[in-house]
Amino acid sequence: MGTRRSRKGTSRNEDRKKEQSKNLAQPSAAQKAASSKLKKERKKQRNKKLTQPSPAQKKPPSKSKRERKQALQKASKPISVNPITPNATPSDGGYNGVPSAAVGEVFSLALEFRRMKPTADVIIRVTKTELDKEIVSSLIEAALRLLPPATTPQGIKEQQEISRRKRELSQKAEDEFLNNLRKKGFLFLTEKEQRNGKEAEEEKGEKKRKKKKKQQMSAPTPDVRFKTSVNISGHTCLWLEYKNFFGFRKNPFVARNNRKQLTRYTTEIGPGAVVYRLGYETGHLNIEGVRVFRESDLLERLQ
Repeated sequence: MGTRRSRKGTSRNEDRKKEQSKNLAQPSAAQKAASSKLKKERKKQRNKKLTQPSPAQKKPPSKSKRERKQALQKASKPISVNPITPNATPSDGGYNGVPSAAVGEVFSLALEFRRMKPTADVIIRVTKTELDKEIVSSLIEAALRLLPPATTPQGIKEQQEISRRKRELSQKAEDEFLNNLRKKGFLFLTEKEQRNGKEAEEEKGEKKRKKKKKQQMSAPTPDVRFKTSVNISGHTCLWLEYKNFFGFRKNPFVARNNRKQLTRYTTEIGPGAVVYRLGYETGHLNIEGVRVFRESDLLERLQ
C-alpha cells in the first residue's frame, strides 16, 4: 500500500516537473513581443546595410562643385563689381543669337543652386559671364521653375503675387511692342481683336453659332495677325508671336510648349516669326516656316 502511494507521488512529481519545464520552454506574451521587436530591428539594420553603399562605393562631392558652392556663397556678399559687358554681336553687325556654351554655363549653375535662389549679380560674379543681366535673370527664373510648388498659405500667396507681377510686366512689354509696330504703319489684328472678331461673326447666325464656337475655340490667335503679308529680311510673315523672355533650348516646360504653339501657327495660318525681347540661344529653334528675331533687331529691320 505504501509502495503504491510512493509510486503515485513520484509520478505526480514527474508530471509537475514536465509541466514546469514545458511552461519554461514556452515564452510568455511579453517575451514574444520583445523577440518579435528584436527580429524587426535586426531585419531593418540588415536592409539598411544592403541599401547603403560601401565605403568603396561612396564618392565625395567633386572639388569643382564644392568650389562653385563656396564661390556662390562668397559672391553673395555685397562687393563692388565692374559694369556688365553687353552681348557681343558678330563682325557683320547682325545678331545670330547667344552661343550655347555661354547659356549652358549660366543655366547649369542656376539649376544646380536653385534652392539657394541666387540673384543675377551672384551668378555673374561666379561665372564671370558677359551676358546681359536681364538674360541671366531670365535663365535663373527658368531654373527656379523646377523648384517644388509652395504648399504653405504664405508661400502660395507669394507665388501668386510673383505670377501677377510677371503677367503685368509681360503685358506692358507686349503693348509697347504693338505700339511700335503701329507707329511704323503696319496693319494687323491683336490677339484680343482676333477673338472679338470671331465672337462677332458668331452672332450673325444663331443656327451656326455652336459650330463657329467650336471653330473659335480651336482657331489659333497669335499676338499679331497681319492683314497683308509682310516681308522681313526676305521671310514672308503672316503673324508674329511675342515673348517677353530669353529663348533657349532647355527652358523647362516653356520651350516644348512654344514649339507646339509655333508649329500649329505655321500649319493653320502659314509662315511667321517669333520675337524674343531679350534675344535667343543660337540655333535653339528649327521649325519650317518660322523665323526667330530679337525685338530690337526686328524693329530696326522694319524701318
